[in-house]
Amino acid sequence: EFKPARDLIKRARARMWSGRDTNLRFAHMATITEAYLERHCGRLKKSLALLEESLRIARKTKDVYPIVRTEYDLARICIQVKAKSKARKHVLEALKLAEHGNHQEMMLWCEQMLADQFPFELATAKLGRYLGRDRTERILSPGVVRKVGGTRVSRTILAGDVRGFTSLSERLIPSRVTTILNAYFDTVTGIIERNGGVIDKFMGDGFLAVFPGNKKGLLAACRSARLLVEDGEELSQILSAPLKGSPFEVGMGIDRGVLIEGEIGSTRRFDYTVIGDVVNTASRLQAIAGGGKILITSRAFKNLKNPGLDLSRSEHVKLKGKARPIKVHRLT
Repeated sequence: EFKPARDLIKRARARMWSGRDTNLRFAHMATITEAYLERHCGRLKKSLALLEESLRIARKTKDVYPIVRTEYDLARICIQVKAKSKARKHVLEALKLAEHGNHQEMMLWCEQMLADQFPFELATAKLGRYLGRDRTERILSPGVVRKVGGTRVSRTILAGDVRGFTSLSERLIPSRVTTILNAYFDTVTGIIERNGGVIDKFMGDGFLAVFPGNKKGLLAACRSARLLVEDGEELSQILSAPLKGSPFEVGMGIDRGVLIEGEIGSTRRFDYTVIGDVVNTASRLQAIAGGGKILITSRAFKNLKNPGLDLSRSEHVKLKGKARPIKVHRLT
């Protein structure tokens, strides 16, 4: 009874395949529909192959929803054919893309599948939205005793704060302020994580990010800061109406050195965070940096040969709470 529909789909796929985006979408729908028919006929391996082909087509369209849906369908059929490791991979990818595209229904479907099949991954995914995936996996790792304290490690700290946001909050309704801030923080998170950093916390309209303490981590922090300056300029244009002509600018500070990282707080309630002079200095620098400016301490690239940074001439600045002025540069 499915043969006429299957033949029609095959003819449509052959006729519509031309490489243009609209036709790619049609080819994706035709392929995934054929995969559904094969699954209803009990031919799971054939259905799996068609879904994999459908995913390749969906990725070419660069439209998030078809990719999310196909990843989810692949996870379902992988569970049916007892390929749970592949199912786990597909559903986690579907959830990540659904979160990025804000597809609420698909997020619920993916979370339900994780709850049924992979409860640990569901806990990791949910907690990871608050702590970041790396920290979440460390905290949830079995056999690790948690205690208040922390470890001395070398890290690069990037701190940033939106300029003039207090006055902007006075002019706009709270819901509009939240929308603008969430859009910005979504970009911040993407840039930081793509460059190997971790968001430690959001503080009002500011953020604190942690990168490795080696040369690679320092350069990644500097690259992220530059990208965030460019993003502020783009947001100023996109949000010109709600901003009412005010520029969307961020001041940032970077420092590098030894700090304490780990569980900080009481024995009954603690955070996984970073504390130390490096954190304080980066935060103080972002407070005095002008909009669209990035300040970095001289000690951040101390003992690094050819850091490859474009820096202004050094100057000494007095920071709040510091006994002596420190030498800083402006990252250009």
